[in-house]
Amino acid sequence: MNAIGNAIKKCDVVVIDEIGPMELCSDRFIEAINNAFDSDKCILATIHFRSKHPVIEGIKEREDVAIYRLDEDNRDEMLKTIVELLKG
Repeated sequence: MNAIGNAIKKCDVVVIDEIGPMELCSDRFIEAINNAFDSDKCILATIHFRSKHPVIEGIKEREDVAIYRLDEDNRDEMLKTIVELLKG
């Protein structure tokens, strides 16, 4: 996916919305996701919470990944948390 590849080359933070079941039907998307997470860039991504796809399971297992569950009750606080993480 060109957008992800361009973001890896040109941006400090790569934002990916969303890594979900439909997107993971694309081998090109999977390659782009793997390239992003293997880069030295900060990645902010949304993942489909219930997916058991091997790519998502691999992301969840990475030591350099923090996963936060976002819901209606915590969305305002999570915004603050994410902004602070990106600043650091």
